[in-house]
Amino acid sequence: MFNKAMGNSKAGQLINIITLFQKNAKIVKVARSFFNRLMNTKTGKVMQFLQKMKSIPDAKMNKRKKKAIIFESRLNSFVLKRLRDTFNPFK
Repeated sequence: MFNKAMGNSKAGQLINIITLFQKNAKIVKVARSFFNRLMNTKTGKVMQFLQKMKSIPDAKMNKRKKKAIIFESRLNSFVLKRLRDTFNPFK
């Protein structure tokens, strides 16, 4: 491609970097097209469906989480009130 003297110079290194970049771009293009073809098969569509199902929040968990948050806040206020009453004589 180019001689050794040019390979050690800055221009040679630049040409080497450009060729590596082009090679990498071709590899990425092939990988993307393969992945897209794979995702368009029946198995790929099932996999996409399962990924979407994972991202949907569970309604029962949301209700439980709300109840837990309410319980924690009430417990926190109860404890702080009792501690305030307990430490008042020491002030």
